[in-house]
Amino acid sequence: MTDHSARCVRGEGTRERLLRAAERVFADKGYRAATVREITEAAGANVAAVNYHFGGKHDLYLELFRDRIESMAAIRQAARAQARGGDPVEDLRRVTAAFVRSWFGLMLGEEREGRGRFPTLVMREIGDPGPAYPVLLDRLIRPTHEMFQGLILRAHPDLGPDRATLCAASLLGQVIHFVRARRVLETLLGRECDEAMAERICEHVVSFTLGGVGVTP
Repeated sequence: MTDHSARCVRGEGTRERLLRAAERVFADKGYRAATVREITEAAGANVAAVNYHFGGKHDLYLELFRDRIESMAAIRQAARAQARGGDPVEDLRRVTAAFVRSWFGLMLGEEREGRGRFPTLVMREIGDPGPAYPVLLDRLIRPTHEMFQGLILRAHPDLGPDRATLCAASLLGQVIHFVRARRVLETLLGRECDEAMAERICEHVVSFTLGGVGVTP
């Protein structure tokens, strides 16, 4: 390996560690209260590394959202590909099921890897908008809402755009709730949320959503 290649590998490792640490620190403290020093200490890097890789705290925060939203955009695109363009009700069922299962699979997988804090960070940004709110809105929230609004209207055109938007918001709200309140659900049900429970939750969200828009699950 050349000196240049070695530097690139080390640089990529530091960049990823900073993103992982930033996700935890920003989720715990919020954008305004979190400090660069806390992030670099958690990442095992020096303070100058944030400026070197991202240009500062502000740009690190934005890059974290861009990086994580890219994974979620891939989920949306894969789910949308389940629509066959035939029966609109069946398309809505297929896309909803694929989206919800992929989302839960991502969250459970990331928790096993020591990640999974992004939903908390998203809720912080929604409740107290910061620098990443426009990115979150334009790259994740709006495209996902528009996808489900369109599918719902195609399956149930008499609902109208406003009602379809509310139904799409209810779907996403259920997903976020079950991810964030999973510990409460585990306590109520008396068992850990494993793949089997995640599948039950997915089936419930799909059935509840389809029933809410007048489609037989």
